[in-house]
Amino acid sequence: MSRFHVSVIGAGNVGSATVAALAASPLPLRIVLLDRTRGKAEGRCWDAEDALALSADHEMLATDDYADLAGSDVVIVTAGSRNLPGESRLALLGRNATNAAEIVERLDVAAPDAVIIMVSNPVDVLTRIALERSRRDPRLIFGSGTLLDTVRLRLQMARAFRVGVSEVDAMVIGEHGRTAVPVWSRATVRGVPVLASTTAAERDACMGAALGRYDAILSRKGCTDTAIAACLARIVRSMVVDDGEIHPVSVRPKPQYGIATSVALGLPCSVGREGIRAQHVLPLADEERFALGLSAATLLTNYENAFGHELQPLPA
Repeated sequence: MSRFHVSVIGAGNVGSATVAALAASPLPLRIVLLDRTRGKAEGRCWDAEDALALSADHEMLATDDYADLAGSDVVIVTAGSRNLPGESRLALLGRNATNAAEIVERLDVAAPDAVIIMVSNPVDVLTRIALERSRRDPRLIFGSGTLLDTVRLRLQMARAFRVGVSEVDAMVIGEHGRTAVPVWSRATVRGVPVLASTTAAERDACMGAALGRYDAILSRKGCTDTAIAACLARIVRSMVVDDGEIHPVSVRPKPQYGIATSVALGLPCSVGREGIRAQHVLPLADEERFALGLSAATLLTNYENAFGHELQPLPA
């Protein structure tokens, strides 16, 4: 039986949680977990493999060899340093940029046709690096973006307004971080626009709680892995069934947004088996457009401070 092939690079907390989330999927998959420490990958993979009798009959492999990623439909990159409590995601740039560039270059050899999903932080800047360093079509590279921010906001709104999460329609765009932008102009609760049914203070409290989740979990647990793993499993599902579901993922923005097209940041895109099917341009309120510009400027400044100039593409 032909199985959709998902490879995960990095057997740390996020990579391991992602493998566990994929193993719980009812859709039969070939799951490969790669880590430079093979024993670590084996332990994480085998632990998830023991649960297969409760889900689908996946094929699973732990490895330290990039050759085992050949034929991947999608490669999820989680390898890299993690944040310390109180540290912003952008603070990780110096530690993770070189590693991300090297991984992408190796994937161009080992799995040149695979979709690459960047997850390591700062995810938006590392997605830009991946786009600049890889030879593959840009539609095959995106980051996890603001999907996690979005689900966190929906949860906080559901709690604040005492409704089910499924009754909340809201999206966060921009940086996966402190300059993330809630698109209140298009958000609804039970089909009612939130701008007409809530106060600014209530909305700010919801977004503040969503953004505060990161530091709150990090200070108590030392990492955030379960929710992002669930988000990644949802994206993989969109690819397996090829449904074009819209997710706010890290991509280069279309010119209509009026921000630098060299950055990558969370924006709504239809995702399918071949990666990004289409990027959807949101009509934004003036204050949202301004906030998105600030988010892009933050990412641009951090990139330029780290590198001084755009990374040069690989030679043809």
